[in-house]
Amino acid sequence: YLRTGELHLPTSVCGPVVKSELEYWGVDELEIEECCWSRYSTWATTLKALRRLEDDRIESTVQIGQNNHRGNLSTHKEHCPKGWRFFSDPSSSSPAQIYAYFSILMIFISIFSFCAQTHQAFKVKESFKVLNTTDVSNSTPDVAALYLVTTDTNVTPVEGYRNTSQSDEGTADRYYTIIDDVVHPVLYFTDITCVAYFLLELLLRFLVSPKRFKFITMPMTIIEFLALVPDIIDILVKLLISSYLEYRTVTSHIG
Repeated sequence: YLRTGELHLPTSVCGPVVKSELEYWGVDELEIEECCWSRYSTWATTLKALRRLEDDRIESTVQIGQNNHRGNLSTHKEHCPKGWRFFSDPSSSSPAQIYAYFSILMIFISIFSFCAQTHQAFKVKESFKVLNTTDVSNSTPDVAALYLVTTDTNVTPVEGYRNTSQSDEGTADRYYTIIDDVVHPVLYFTDITCVAYFLLELLLRFLVSPKRFKFITMPMTIIEFLALVPDIIDILVKLLISSYLEYRTVTSHIG
C-alpha cells in the first residue's frame, strides 16, 4: 500500500483482522480496492446473520424454558405480579383505580367514626344489670347512695345509677342497673368494619408482595400496623367486657 498506493487484501486474512489492522494504522476502509471490497464487506453481513441466528436460537431456548417453568408454577405465583400492581398502582387498571378511591373513602369513614365517638351527640343511653352484694349498713349517706341503698329516704342515688329493688337490712341491692352513655352501635360496628377492612388489605398486600420480608419491614407497613393496634385492642376490650357482664348476669340468675 505504501509502495503502490493501492490497498489489496490477501485471501488468507479474514475481514475482522483486516478491520483491526486498518483501525490500528488509521487507514480508512474505503481505501480498499474494488476488487477486494466485496470479499471484505461480505464478512460483516455473514457475521450479522450468524449473530441473528444465535440470538434467535437463544431466545427460542429461553422461551421454551419459560413456558415449561410457567407450566409448573402455581396459580399463586402467576397472579402475584397482577395483584401487587392492583394494590400498589391505581393507574394499572380501572378496578385498581376504583379500589384506590374506595380505600380513601374507608379512611375518611374511619376518621369520622373515631372523632364522632368522642362527641356527646353520637352517644346513647344504655342500661345493664351488675351484681352487687356489698354491705353498707354502717356507711355514710353518700357511700350508701353509691351502693344504691334505698332504705334511707334522704339518700339520693348518684347520677347514672338506679335501684332495681328495695333493701330492708341496709345491704346493697343484689342487682343494680347502670345507665350510662355509650357510643352509638352504628359507630361501633363501623369501627369494626374499618379495622377488618384495613387488616384484610394489609394481609392481601403481604400475600401478593414480590418480596415479603422487605414488605413487612417497610416503614409504611409498620406505621399502618401500629395505627391499627389501638383500635384492635379497644374492640377486644369492649367485647371482653360485654361478654364478662353477660356471663356474670347469667351465672348469677342460675345460682
